[in-house]
Amino acid sequence: MRRIRLMLAGCMAVAVATAMPLPAQEGGALPDPPFTFVGQATSTGAVIAGASRLQITVQRWSSPAEAEQLRGSFSELGQAGVVRTLDSFDQAGFIRTGTGVGDPLQFATAERTDYGWHVLIATTRPVGIVESYFNLRSMEFPLLLVELRLGPDGSGEGAIAAGAQLRRDEATGRLMVERWDTQPILLRDVRLR
Repeated sequence: MRRIRLMLAGCMAVAVATAMPLPAQEGGALPDPPFTFVGQATSTGAVIAGASRLQITVQRWSSPAEAEQLRGSFSELGQAGVVRTLDSFDQAGFIRTGTGVGDPLQFATAERTDYGWHVLIATTRPVGIVESYFNLRSMEFPLLLVELRLGPDGSGEGAIAAGAQLRRDEATGRLMVERWDTQPILLRDVRLR
């Protein structure tokens, strides 16, 4: 297990601080939901390894009120509060590999940047029967976090922290993401479909 800082140095803090609905498509803007991103997910980690086609569908952007709720729940109750709050939100989209049914996404936000768009997605991850029955240590990592960096045309790359845990770094006060696996799942050739 290795502590990391995702590309944005505290992805949930940034996601919560910048969540806002996006404008309709205009000169390099993302379209209004619903829309789908497709790409290639590749993992070389010790726990999860392999490659697969990935599809992320955003059905709605999370509201500033939801972002504020997440921020407050982490301040008051830590990671358990974030999990409880995410579970109370209406579905914001879904994520799936191959042709499977997929899993719901509970929080999605995007921010305009100098290079295009920065998309952040958070959800509680599905837990398997064996994992739950044996109460494996991976149960301490209840979140799935997705980060996409997209150019003006909606194409780019990203990463997924599957099995993530949030904590506050005592020295800096920053929100840290700790992953269960040794490597993030890399997203390549991501494009808006």
